Amino acid sequence: MSKAGTRIALLTPAGVSIRLAVASASLASGVCIVTAGLLWLSEGPDRFAGLAILSAFWLPYLLIAFRVRGEEKIKSGLTLAVAMGSALFVPGLALIYYVHEWHESWWIQGTLVLALLLQPILVMAAIRAYKSLPAEPQDPSKAAVSGAYGVLLFGLFWFTALFGNFPSPTTYDESQAMESMRSVYMTAESYANAHSGFFPDASIDSATREKVECTNDRPRMYHHDEEHGYIIDYQVVPAKKPVAGCRVAVSYTAAARPAHYGKTGRRSFFVDQTKVIRFTSEDRAATAEDPELPASSLPRL
Repeated sequence: MSKAGTRIALLTPAGVSIRLAVASASLASGVCIVTAGLLWLSEGPDRFAGLAILSAFWLPYLLIAFRVRGEEKIKSGLTLAVAMGSALFVPGLALIYYVHEWHESWWIQGTLVLALLLQPILVMAAIRAYKSLPAEPQDPSKAAVSGAYGVLLFGLFWFTALFGNFPSPTTYDESQAMESMRSVYMTAESYANAHSGFFPDASIDSATREKVECTNDRPRMYHHDEEHGYIIDYQVVPAKKPVAGCRVAVSYTAAARPAHYGKTGRRSFFVDQTKVIRFTSEDRAATAEDPELPASSLPRL
């Protein structure tokens, strides 16, 4: 392809308009991704580190806008535009669903929706611009490089979604409830080791008088405390007499039940001094008669 032929194709009113459409859609897409990333990570200390990781997704859009302005690399820019717009459309739909499910702000959701709507515009404009240019021998290699990058991003997104930390709200709530059950028996065990084998007495109403130091010594346990969509209850069988002047318990049970079954959780959990976490998928509180929770289901420490 001669440079003169390329220049003629690019400088026609139609060529200028279509290049402007590609550059604008690409630049807007990159800005949307950066904005959504900053808003999403606004409360975290590592938002700029997260934005740097996301550069694999937003930086190519800026590169596209830069390349379509010139003549030398315009085709590589157009093929990259097609690859980016095609590869990230379906992941974009999944990401919007995920963000909506977590009830993120409408600013984040709206920004991602705008970025998604820009992708078909970007792809169609880039294809139209590409077809208006004369063919040259290196076209297949340029298209292959851009296509390979698009496939890489597509695979990277789904690999991260499947094996990364992208739980649904229900899964996250259940994970937190299981972690609470584990925290209960670990805390109770630690307390028992320091108090002659007795467990913390978390009774709210008690006529038993005890030393002031006992309150500070007793760990915080759970009692009808709704956290992460679960109601957690800690019950004890109090000892008949204080130990070292402190109220203690001879046994305990802890239960975690979804605040809204099916929405904030689909399983209820139970643990006692046996340190075995049990569960049920029925809409009721778990008991000591329910099956043991597999160790593989517990969140990693």
